[in-house]
Amino acid sequence: MKWYHIILYHLILFQSPLLVGEYSPITEQLKPNSITIIGEIHQHPESIKLFQELINGYLKNNKCLTVALEINNNQQPIIEKIMQGRAVASDIEISSIIDQPALRNFINSVAKLKGEGVCLSIITIDSTAENRDVFMAAQLAYLIF
Repeated sequence: MKWYHIILYHLILFQSPLLVGEYSPITEQLKPNSITIIGEIHQHPESIKLFQELINGYLKNNKCLTVALEINNNQQPIIEKIMQGRAVASDIEISSIIDQPALRNFINSVAKLKGEGVCLSIITIDSTAENRDVFMAAQLAYLIF
């Protein structure tokens, strides 16, 4: 599978002043075959709303997108079922640090887009490894190299 673009979500803390308005200056900077890191302050639904709007803006150009989530990679089989319409986001085990209804709604909305034929996928890249950041970086490196 060719990965056209990966957005890693939940990796760094980032507080954006852009909560409403035009996002095209940001989405125009998202380039195929690259990784864009977008983080948030956990438990803030407005962060997920911004993330969803960035994705929607990017997808308007009929580009492919892979979204990497900071969810334990043992949940990837459930994510695959969700993307196929055979499960829902409430079936995923998500760390209480990042879990919130807005995140689960986001996952369900991505699956709905996928079901409508949008070139979009979700991968999980987190683990319970001692050095999670190194593990996540290795997961991303594996995908693009």
